[in-house]
Amino acid sequence: FAEVDTIVFDLVLLYVLIIIGVHWLRAWRWVYLLRPMAEVAPRKIIAAAWVGFLAILLFPFRMGEVVRPYLIRERGKVSLSAAFGTIALERVLDGLLLSLMLAACLLLLPQRPDAPPWVADAGYATLALFVAALAVLLALLRWPVFSQRAVRRLGGFFSPKLGDRFARIAAGLIEGLSSLPNPRMF
Repeated sequence: FAEVDTIVFDLVLLYVLIIIGVHWLRAWRWVYLLRPMAEVAPRKIIAAAWVGFLAILLFPFRMGEVVRPYLIRERGKVSLSAAFGTIALERVLDGLLLSLMLAACLLLLPQRPDAPPWVADAGYATLALFVAALAVLLALLRWPVFSQRAVRRLGGFFSPKLGDRFARIAAGLIEGLSSLPNPRMF
């Protein structure tokens, strides 16, 4: 049993080191996503990211994704909506990569005969969802004036003041997407 305990301990230690490395890279990626908007100290970004990761674990519905933008915003540098734009970009790109890997597995691996047919359909639908989300982000970035005008009209349907507020939020989100067209930042 001592030999099994050693193997289990080594595997758990390896797992913890891999998780720390993955989260370090995710935090460092945010440095590059924020760089086109403002120079924020990497130490502050990484600290905010790690607090956000902890909040993801502690709060339901991945609320840590809301905590990170609140921690990183700075008046005159990074607006809250721009920080949310970087989070949206991160989530869409992560989802797109994972759904691409899922679709590749569904295409390359034989499907079990007893598997329900909706399993593969759900995998492809997930890929379609993230491709559509990326298309929306690219459209926001490509046509920012039209996007803000459309959001203003939509919100203005309820109240002109609300429409203006939504348009300002959309402008910040579009600013947060500014690292998308730069292949080096991408």
